[in-house]
Amino acid sequence: MAARSNDPGGDAAELAAELGPAQRVVTLWRGRALGLALLVLNLLIYAFLVTDDAAPRRFLFDFYQFMDPREPVSALPAIVAIDEKSIAEHGQWPWPRIKVAELIDRIGAAGALVIGVDILFLEPDRQSPARAIPAPQALQPAVREFLATLPDYDETLVEAIARNPVVLALAGTRRGEGLNGPPRVPPIAFENAALLERLPRFPGADQSIGAISAAALGQGLVNPVEDVDAIIRRVPLVANVNGRPAPGFAAELLRVALGGRMQVRGDADGVDGVIIGDWFVPSLKDGTVYVPFSPPYADRYVSAHDVLTDPAAAASLQGAIVLVGLTGQGLVDFPTSPLRDRMPGVEVHAQLIEAIDEAYSISRPDRARIAEAALIVLVGGLFIFAVPRLRPAIGAPVVAATLMTVLAGGAVLYATTRVLLDPVGAAVTGVVVGIAMLVSTLTLANAHRRVLGASLQREREEQARVQGQLQAAGDIQANLLPRVEGEHLDDVRYSLSAMLEPAWNVGGDLYDFFRVDRDHLFVAVGDVSGKGLPASLFMAISKSLYKSAVLRDKGTIDAITCAANAEISRENPDMLFVTLFAGVLDLNTGVLRFCNAGHDPPMLLRPGSPEVSQLEGGGGPPICVVDDFPYMAAEIALEPGQVVLLTTDGIGEAMNEAGDLFGQERLLALLRDLPAWADADEVKRRIYEGVKAHAGGAAPSDDITILVLRWDGPPAG
Repeated sequence: MAARSNDPGGDAAELAAELGPAQRVVTLWRGRALGLALLVLNLLIYAFLVTDDAAPRRFLFDFYQFMDPREPVSALPAIVAIDEKSIAEHGQWPWPRIKVAELIDRIGAAGALVIGVDILFLEPDRQSPARAIPAPQALQPAVREFLATLPDYDETLVEAIARNPVVLALAGTRRGEGLNGPPRVPPIAFENAALLERLPRFPGADQSIGAISAAALGQGLVNPVEDVDAIIRRVPLVANVNGRPAPGFAAELLRVALGGRMQVRGDADGVDGVIIGDWFVPSLKDGTVYVPFSPPYADRYVSAHDVLTDPAAAASLQGAIVLVGLTGQGLVDFPTSPLRDRMPGVEVHAQLIEAIDEAYSISRPDRARIAEAALIVLVGGLFIFAVPRLRPAIGAPVVAATLMTVLAGGAVLYATTRVLLDPVGAAVTGVVVGIAMLVSTLTLANAHRRVLGASLQREREEQARVQGQLQAAGDIQANLLPRVEGEHLDDVRYSLSAMLEPAWNVGGDLYDFFRVDRDHLFVAVGDVSGKGLPASLFMAISKSLYKSAVLRDKGTIDAITCAANAEISRENPDMLFVTLFAGVLDLNTGVLRFCNAGHDPPMLLRPGSPEVSQLEGGGGPPICVVDDFPYMAAEIALEPGQVVLLTTDGIGEAMNEAGDLFGQERLLALLRDLPAWADADEVKRRIYEGVKAHAGGAAPSDDITILVLRWDGPPAG
């Protein structure tokens, strides 16, 4: 059989011939070159095009909050809502500022820590009596004198603000310096002066009219960070308003409540956080914070009407940071949170105060981008160097499982540490690179399959040719064996039957029988060491040389065996050997003279009788083992009806599918059950069928050879 080529160059040439130009590019370096190119491309896209403001990343971070929202624990903030109920009871907004002053006094009297008014008073109150009449100079002097005795609502509000710890709202502008002059804000310290330039910038800020803003303890920006999709995610703790720092509304409320100072901490790389009193609030590098939103929570709200009319409702505000804001429909816009809940803007600041009080912060450290880039490289590298080593049926599940693990890892990290990490870039890289590597693997596998198919076809053709030769060799070997015919069938003194079934096309067993003369019959059974074609060739040589020695010398069996040993050894370059039993039967007297050259002793039996024995004696080593060994013959006088059974070890070693051998005991049991009338053919048939029945569907382990000689005595008369 022709061996398969082990030449890598030849295999590579055959494989290249099966691939088109595009396929050669895809499969270059088993697809790793394409995978590395796609990995580098993904890294460049991530580095230069993907920012935290990218829509997919915003959606991912919103999804984290949506799946694991903050559960409110803190009761520090409370919202006094100018809601539909309050407007229905106290009139259309805007209320007279004397009513707002009353509300502030009620809240302050209840013991609020600080009152944050999320309302801008950008111009004097037109409902104030002195301004309610368009032309007061046209009135009667008495009326004008009466009007002069009535309070100015703006002054009343100023007095209420001055009596209570109030923080007013600032509204950063998109352009211009803002209304009512530069905002009055508390001093804010910076650990590094350059940090001011890292903060969100506003060219100016609108503030309440001068007297009102001057009366407050502080003012804070109510502007969130505006994303293009109008969802509120971040709020500045401190901002840059026309080159001056201004606190965020929630931060300023905490500063006034805690009675401390405010300092921005960080270095040249950006802001680390803001110190408010004794508290440190971590932030992003631009001084903004993600607001950890919770679902709607009704207990945050107290109606302004209830505060004005119900002492118990007002008393519930004791010790709270109170935010006063408009919540009535049509009065304000309702921004949307990442949880997709719509809420008044004042609640955004209240929820931020809750989260700060609970030390619940969402972080997005600078190292996150480094970690995301490293994850892209790790996932891409894993797919580039691992997938080509896997079968496509295994590679696809590995790719899918890895991507699921990467995506789930980002959610688990957020749930356990509140760190925002975006694994989508790594997942997209994994998908792109994984698909490329699977395509490369499939392309190579198909090309290998075609090359292998062509090689297998060549091998099949070669095997068919060799099989034909082996079949011919088997036919030749079978034709070398004698047949029971002619004189063997006509002679009533004996019956003879023999068979050889090789385990493969050819075998190493042999048998022979022929008439030396009219009254003497030669029989022999042998087994060549080894299997297959070499053994069959040696078997043919051994049989021919032994027969030649018998017919040439016509001497005693021991002398013939010695001569055959010498001749066969000369024709044995591969150092094979043969176990051989050979004997000559005197057909008239039944005397069998024999030599046993290392073969299993024959069985001696009489059909119908339980007595079975082995024919001992005449022993010596196998042929070709010991040169010039002096073999000695033995003899036995057979009784009429006795049978000599010669076999090879293929009988005893016949194995079934469970691995059980046929063995000596089964053979003896079979021989003891033979009927008395069994001739040589019947004995052979029963032995063969018994062996085959035991083996079942198991493949043969060795050649099966059986020779049965029954001596029936001299002819009558």
